[in-house]
Amino acid sequence: MFTAGGFFNFAWMIVGSVWEFESDGCYDDFYNGWALTLAILIVDYVSIGLVCCLLSCFCICSGAVIFGMSKLNKDIMLEELEKNLKEAQKEMQKEVERERENLAKANAELNKKEGQEENQA
Repeated sequence: MFTAGGFFNFAWMIVGSVWEFESDGCYDDFYNGWALTLAILIVDYVSIGLVCCLLSCFCICSGAVIFGMSKLNKDIMLEELEKNLKEAQKEMQKEVERERENLAKANAELNKKEGQEENQA
């Protein structure tokens, strides 16, 4: 449509529309030309309408696909974040257990030293 032929066809359609709807004597004097012009104009207007409908459908479908992909990507990212959070919680629990064990050992050693100091005194 954006070629020289497309622009010529569009301009010719406008000229044909003006000629078709403003000429009164053409119907009687040159019926075959009038009918052919009317048929060509109908085809042109229907094709323009189809192109507009197809472009509209394409835009709507593209928007739906983009929205769906973003929703899917968001769901995937949420799943990954939840998985990473669970792994981090497990690591934290292991760290807490190690610190509790270290604290218990330190308390046991402290109690042992206090017991030895009481026995010496």
